[in-house]
Amino acid sequence: MTGCDRLNYKIYKYESLDSTNTKAKELALRGAGEATLVICEEQTRGRGRMGRSWTSTKGKDLLFSIILKPKLEFGELQRIILAAAVAVNRALKDLGIESQIKWPNDIIIGGKKVAGILMETSTSGDKTKHVILGIGINVNQDREDIPDELKDKSISLKLVSKREIDREELLDYLLVRIKESYLAVKNRVDMEELLKAYKENSSLTGREVMVLQGKARPRRGTAIDIGINGELVVRFPEGVEKISYGEVSIRGIDGYT
Repeated sequence: MTGCDRLNYKIYKYESLDSTNTKAKELALRGAGEATLVICEEQTRGRGRMGRSWTSTKGKDLLFSIILKPKLEFGELQRIILAAAVAVNRALKDLGIESQIKWPNDIIIGGKKVAGILMETSTSGDKTKHVILGIGINVNQDREDIPDELKDKSISLKLVSKREIDREELLDYLLVRIKESYLAVKNRVDMEELLKAYKENSSLTGREVMVLQGKARPRRGTAIDIGINGELVVRFPEGVEKISYGEVSIRGIDGYT
């Protein structure tokens, strides 16, 4: 493990961790400051949203988590996901790779997932103690590295670009983009510009979607907008709603997949 400063980040590198989010939480509880970043070559128990596992390939992906300490209202915290998605989208553009944002936390290329974002918060009463922002990107995976059950849903930057990607270069782009997007949210400046970037790169706006929230019956509607706090605005037959949690699918029309 090594620690170093880069772009105001304090970076800790590990060969293997069960989860970068778990390690970042441990460091936060021990007093680590904002912009502490944990990165590893391999995750043995990587996590995604809704308790799902995150599959990665040792030495081929980019797996990291950042400790953030924003002074935001609870209802504003989802703006961090919005900012992170825009940051990843912009960093990939810096590499010459176009992508889209699938609400709320996935980056997709050609309809397949290439990156995911996981945010976990620690609160005390109505105060936010810290936020752990985890990002996983499929960078240099070959087709055989992707599990059979995910081959029609996942892709890597290498498979898209037909070239090996320099992970250090990508990380540098990401840290710059995350810093600028996060500070816009933290300081409540340039939010309209950030939201505009999210909307322009959204894969859902104007599309028919299936929405699943908890154990409720899946509902079909049309995604029409993104709210300032990262909500997906959906027009259902019964009216327009702002969706702040749940799963959204654009695959199939007879059920949620």
